[in-house]
Amino acid sequence: MINTVVDTFRELSRKHKLIKSFYYDKNYELGEGNEVHPLFWLEEPIYAKNKGSEGGAFTITANFCILLIPTNDMDVLRCQSLALSAGLNMIEKLKFDEYAELSVLPDWTWVTLSDYYDNNASGIRFTVNLSLKNISNYCLLGEHFDDNKEFETKEVLNSFDVNAKSKCETFVNKPLSFDLKLKRK
Repeated sequence: MINTVVDTFRELSRKHKLIKSFYYDKNYELGEGNEVHPLFWLEEPIYAKNKGSEGGAFTITANFCILLIPTNDMDVLRCQSLALSAGLNMIEKLKFDEYAELSVLPDWTWVTLSDYYDNNASGIRFTVNLSLKNISNYCLLGEHFDDNKEFETKEVLNSFDVNAKSKCETFVNKPLSFDLKLKRK
């Protein structure tokens, strides 16, 4: 299921004429300076919730940014306009793709970005809600469970012997004594 979301946006990015790179990663990795712009950044984590009483589908919330680097020839407003156009194109293409596994729900949003992260990128951040059929095969549920299975048991800590005749000895009955100075004399 997660592959479906990532692969769908990767393909949309690959096919769009403006976008030169695709990333799926945490938001704090943005702006490192080694990305090729204009870029499409699908943010991790992707959120999902059960849809319907029977659990036949999921509503998935995905956040993505389309970012460009302003130059002397292209100011912040122009970067934001291009990013908005590219994002709208991708959402509309996905909405009208009859073979897509994802359906775009009508409550998506966007927000403008400028001086975004260390590389001062500008663009748009989209939040899109999608619907995806639950791919669980109920006929095969029995194949995933074993009533006789037991967890493997391992010792939590490695065992080690304490030899009182060694150079190191622990005194367990001795009370702790702290003499911490709180003021300078």
